[in-house]
Amino acid sequence: MGLLARSLKYRELFIQNRPRGLLAKALAYREGRAIKEYPVSEVTIQNNDQILPELENEIELENEIELENEIELENEIELENEIELENEIELENEIELENEIELENEIELENEIEPENEIEPENNKKQTKINDNTSSSNNDEIVKYNSILNDISLKIAKFVITSDSLKQMHLIITESFGFSKSALLLYYPAHQSFITTETYNLDNETEKRFKFDLECSGIYKCLAKDGHLLITKKDSEFSNIGNLISSEDFTTTDFFMFVPYIFSSRIIGIFVGLKLNNSSIPSTYFSESINLICRLNGSLIYNLYQHETLKKEIIQTEKNEEPMIDEEPMIDEEPMIDEEPMIDEEPMID
Repeated sequence: MGLLARSLKYRELFIQNRPRGLLAKALAYREGRAIKEYPVSEVTIQNNDQILPELENEIELENEIELENEIELENEIELENEIELENEIELENEIELENEIELENEIELENEIEPENEIEPENNKKQTKINDNTSSSNNDEIVKYNSILNDISLKIAKFVITSDSLKQMHLIITESFGFSKSALLLYYPAHQSFITTETYNLDNETEKRFKFDLECSGIYKCLAKDGHLLITKKDSEFSNIGNLISSEDFTTTDFFMFVPYIFSSRIIGIFVGLKLNNSSIPSTYFSESINLICRLNGSLIYNLYQHETLKKEIIQTEKNEEPMIDEEPMIDEEPMIDEEPMIDEEPMID
């Protein structure tokens, strides 16, 4: 029988026997009940003497069980703390081992890299020397072409217009930049083509054949977009353009360099270089320099052309002859192509 059942049985027994006295009151209060004083009978005292030892035994047993539970709980907590401490120690040992391994790997890696670092400064010195040489070469080239531009500007400043002014102007550009073969082509609106006007070291067949329209190999569009065009033997268009000149001139041609003369935002003429005296290929600075000088003197080329054309017309008028058909003004009201791009400002050379 459990403690609760026994307590209920005791309570019922107390009520039936109507206990009295201090012990009865204490037991009654323990059960949460307020009772009145009643006379204590012999039966009640006898029953109380039997019940109290059993109750004390039950309370003592409960206290022992509770104490055992507390001890067991403390043992479990202590065991968990010991396990947790062991886990922490094990984790610290693992971390310490990993740090030692990582440190050893770093030391080993540094030892491997150190010989490479000893080689790297030597490579850096070589690269720095190459860069210095390249920079020095570029500076020399800039100085060279700045000098060429200054010489051309002085010659043009002293330029005197004569009957062969276009030829003289073409000769200045050709000789200043060291071309051994070149040509000057001017645009004729009536033919919608660029036609050879002056040549340097090209045969008669080339003088007659060398001309092209606005669609030929995309030359005109490239000049309007990029400023100049360089075609070497490695390019697929080299052979196609080579068909525009004589076979003899083609065999001695190293490249085709097209540089525009611009007036009123239009390409009115083209300088064409085919070979240099030193048989080299024009560099970037070379191309930018000749492109700049031709752009700056586009108006001069136009005025020289108009001067020569007007002079020929006067001579023909004096002889009562018809004007020459091919000698039209280079600029008319119609654009050269339907959608002609505007020419940007000239690139400057540092």
